[in-house]
Amino acid sequence: MNLLLKNKYIYIFFLIVLSHYIYPLIVFNEIIINPHDKLEIDTVYSYITSQIYKGNFDSINHFLSGEIKWYYLERLFFPINILNTFLSDKIFFFTETILQKVLAYFSFYLLAKSIKIPKFESSLGALIYTSIIAIYSASSFFIFIMPYILYLLVSRVHLKIKHYIIIILIGLNSSLAQDIFSLFLIIPFSYFFTRKNKSFNHGLKIFFTIFLSILLVNLHLIFATLLSDVVTHRENFIIRESFLVSSLETVKEIFLIINIHDISFFFLIPLGLLYVTIILASVATREKKIKNILYFFIFILFLLTLGGSTLIEFFFIGPLDIFSSINFRRINRVIPLFMTMLLIYNILNIKKSSIKIFIYSLSIITALSLQLMIPVKETIRSFIKPNAIIELKTFFLDYNFVNVPHILFHSNNYFTKNDDEKYRTNKTFDKYYQFDDYKFIKKIVKESRVLSVDLDPMVAVMNNIKVIDGYHNIYPNDYKLKFRKIISKELDNNIKLKNYYDDWGNRVYAFYTDKNNLLLDFLAAKEIGADYVISSFAITNENLKIICSKCNNSKKLFLYKIL
Repeated sequence: MNLLLKNKYIYIFFLIVLSHYIYPLIVFNEIIINPHDKLEIDTVYSYITSQIYKGNFDSINHFLSGEIKWYYLERLFFPINILNTFLSDKIFFFTETILQKVLAYFSFYLLAKSIKIPKFESSLGALIYTSIIAIYSASSFFIFIMPYILYLLVSRVHLKIKHYIIIILIGLNSSLAQDIFSLFLIIPFSYFFTRKNKSFNHGLKIFFTIFLSILLVNLHLIFATLLSDVVTHRENFIIRESFLVSSLETVKEIFLIINIHDISFFFLIPLGLLYVTIILASVATREKKIKNILYFFIFILFLLTLGGSTLIEFFFIGPLDIFSSINFRRINRVIPLFMTMLLIYNILNIKKSSIKIFIYSLSIITALSLQLMIPVKETIRSFIKPNAIIELKTFFLDYNFVNVPHILFHSNNYFTKNDDEKYRTNKTFDKYYQFDDYKFIKKIVKESRVLSVDLDPMVAVMNNIKVIDGYHNIYPNDYKLKFRKIISKELDNNIKLKNYYDDWGNRVYAFYTDKNNLLLDFLAAKEIGADYVISSFAITNENLKIICSKCNNSKKLFLYKIL
């Protein structure tokens, strides 16, 4: 505690972390959330889990016509879920996400100070690490607390009961599929910092304590995927490419070349530049420790490429074939820690003040860009018309920056107060789940099941409505084939959607290409349990009967009965 009180930088930089909440509260009077994974699946699973904890065991049947079993819920036995039994879903969501940020920030700071990094650089590293992992949408706690594990491995602290309790809690709130690779890689990584201070047994104690805890809390998933007779949809996963394509994907991931047609790309540019700067500085230095970390990082990139390529399948033949559906690209979870450690070591190694100032500035700009990415995107959409945003993207992609002011300073490109088509963000907890509107729908459909069109079907589940569609990491492959009949004509006309559903399939959605020419088979939806269709737009179909148009005065909510 005294260590924290004596360092003003740790609080200054933590304000930048909190800017993710402060900025939208000022602009929107609400906190903006990126719904990807967090609201689409994690929060809904937590809601169902809390219902199970409260004794409502039938709640699991809300998913996929009742074909999701309790042992498919990845977070079912995470101790953190106990909080959700007496906290509201919204309060639990923010408690968990803020706790994760705090753990990431202060655990990295503790790690940095333990290896004699100065206060300013320790605080800066904590800021960068916390900001980078925000883009990974992790559903477990491991990536957030990873620096603390490295701290225990490299510091002079002797393990006590309190350390074992913390380690066990880390493991019990971690994912086997997402975190196991990070656990295996962080042990050898620790030896770059303290080969002389720690024994091999010390690392083994930490490793096996966490490993056994992770196994214990994920035993139900092991049963579901490896020991059960039911074939899951993951058996048919096609998640690997040729080694060359996988190499290109690794390069794109490292330098954040994810989707240049999305406005998020511009917010990721500072991080990509920071990564380039870190790697160039690491290559140029003569410092042995930096070189060793860089070499190990290159080895990690090789593993990442190998894991995403078809070559990895040669290792899983015969009895080992059960591991073939594992996504080995989850190795990428260690990248933020490696890059942040390289950053602070390079800063300390660089003697030229001008270069240091440049890296300091780029680091802070990167952190701000990552923290404000989602709320600023929503701000832009709230003021600038969609056509103007498309033009801005085009100018940036064509490097035609001269015309950017013409868009930004032209009044016709901005919404007016009376504009009915003005963009209104739905990226808040309450607006995303539309509790009032779906409460109206629930009174009509009661215990019947629904199919959602152009709406997130998990929103219905969050409102206690049973569904036939959804977003699931594990479910029976038979159901995937049943649901495919609903969207088969749409998939036949769209190869991108076809590959997305057939080769991946986590999103069991009513995919379509043209809302004015829907090819969805609603009778096939009725066959697997749906009695109603909820849509964001009006649908004309002989097998549907309109129940309410613009339900509950919501402009984008239509309810139909399947005849």
